Amino acid sequence: GKNEQETIIINTHTAGPNAVEENGAIALIELAKYYHALPIEKRNRTLVFVFATGHFQLPQFGVDERQATSVWLADHPELWDGIDGNKKAVAGVSIEHLGAMEWEDTDNGYEPTGNIDRELVYTSNKTLDAIYMKALEDRTLVRTITLRPHNGFYFGEGEPLFSVGIPTISLVATPSYLCKVSSNGGIEKLNRKLIYEQTDTFRKIINTLDSIPTQEIGETQRMSYGIW
Repeated sequence: GKNEQETIIINTHTAGPNAVEENGAIALIELAKYYHALPIEKRNRTLVFVFATGHFQLPQFGVDERQATSVWLADHPELWDGIDGNKKAVAGVSIEHLGAMEWEDTDNGYEPTGNIDRELVYTSNKTLDAIYMKALEDRTLVRTITLRPHNGFYFGEGEPLFSVGIPTISLVATPSYLCKVSSNGGIEKLNRKLIYEQTDTFRKIINTLDSIPTQEIGETQRMSYGIW
């Protein structure tokens, strides 16, 4: 980006036992292609794409038993901590578990309900919560609940970013089959249109985060767990 000293971190993990648990990389690759194609004058801040490994090797892999992105943060302070001339991360966006449809146990067995699964989205302050909700306006498939994280109670790879004080928006859907191992990876439980819409939602979020002043993004607010 034009501003090489301010970064937005966009991260996911690459480890998982099935097609929903490990598919965040699809969104990151498409977003990276999209922003790479834009001329630099249309990109304000520098975007850092992080594909973290070791998500299913915790706590032995993560720093202080945190999620896998904690290792990347420890290895690359020059891209986020703002100390001694290092780049400063003004926001972080985490994308995991795209396209999940809801399945439940019924009297007839384990079967789809026809609904998309709930999108759990952590937003670390009210400004980011509003940015996320605004990005949903054109969605045709949406079933979202936003949560304010508590320090130490934050699912997914957004947790290490939050723990070092980076304001975050993190999608972490948790369908009942999230960690299930099956012969086809559970790919039949995914909705391609939903994956597209979720990815485009985060494109809008990144565009907003890239365009507003740092002070408008605000800071991480370590508040009690609950709904904004």
